[in-house]
Amino acid sequence: LDYVDGRLYVADTNNHAIRVIDLEAGLVETVQFPNPEALVIEANAVTILGGNTAAGATVTLAERSIGTGEGAIQLNLALPEGFKINDLTESSVALTSSSEAVQFEAERVILDNEAITIPATFSEGSDEALLTMTLFYCEAENEAFCLIEEVTLVIPITVTEGDDDTITIDHIVELPEGFSSGL
Repeated sequence: LDYVDGRLYVADTNNHAIRVIDLEAGLVETVQFPNPEALVIEANAVTILGGNTAAGATVTLAERSIGTGEGAIQLNLALPEGFKINDLTESSVALTSSSEAVQFEAERVILDNEAITIPATFSEGSDEALLTMTLFYCEAENEAFCLIEEVTLVIPITVTEGDDDTITIDHIVELPEGFSSGL
């Protein structure tokens, strides 16, 4: 049930229809969809609703320092309250760098929890590590409803002789503007 510009929109669930009531004119119409089969959500299937993927966000973080040798980037995600990583599909982070100062052990890692450790080898110099994340996250109670977070984190890194062997990155996942929980 919703009211916009003098019209009342009613979900007629028993008839699988949406009725539009023009209160001023006293008319009732039924919304007609040109391809209703595209709107069917299978009971056991996951439905992905955009999220921020259209934004193709790139976030450049503050410069970080790390010591030479084996180390890691620790990526910590803060999901919105009541959401979890979707375990029915594969969320991942693609890993690249702009020079030889940062070398990742893998080109891609799977996001299976909200904190992952990404092993790397660090050589003296400056570099930019790029973490391109594609995260599918769902409401914990309504697992069939999911969103996508797609963002590239650019991390300027200076590698010098030192003791630090881990760079910690905290990323807050925010719900899309105007999002209303539940279907």
